[in-house]
Amino acid sequence: GGASTTGRVDIDRPAPAGGLVIDLSKDPNATGSPYVNFPATVTIPAGQRSKNFTITTSAVSRTVATQITASFGQRAQTASAVLTLNPQ
Repeated sequence: GGASTTGRVDIDRPAPAGGLVIDLSKDPNATGSPYVNFPATVTIPAGQRSKNFTITTSAVSRTVATQITASFGQRAQTASAVLTLNPQ
């Protein structure tokens, strides 16, 4: 904890005209959630298949983790990853 890192959202085909807005969320009940911040949405530009975003973390005194979920569309297509923070 206490540093920044880069997250990335990938999709399986190029984003449509106007781009594709991806919603990002974290598990509010996870031990690491209070220590992790990132934007609520990222937009993958038209014709692109991915978009990076910055994840900032706060220092922690013990190892904690949270799940980051990316979702989009009316059918709520989702993907998740776990971010673990360790004390320095």
